[in-house]
Amino acid sequence: MSKPIWPEPACNPRCHCPTAFHQFFCMEGHMTECHAGYNCEQAGCSHLSKYDVPPDVALGLANEALERLSNGSMPPYTVDSEGNVIATR
Repeated sequence: MSKPIWPEPACNPRCHCPTAFHQFFCMEGHMTECHAGYNCEQAGCSHLSKYDVPPDVALGLANEALERLSNGSMPPYTVDSEGNVIATR
């Protein structure tokens, strides 16, 4: 695993965005992935590569997020062996 794979907003029970318009401007997710409760850096999300974050820094943030997800320190989320983030209500 090299980065967490966050669920789409419709698959994340923690998503608070009622429409795609809100998802587009959300600071805790995007139209293709939702990490509600955490910003992009905390979540190590794939959108970091679209910002001015150097690739090595983005990878480091992703690895840190995976570690926190694996040890249970990013509630209410966990991660499976393939890097898929699982959201609980």
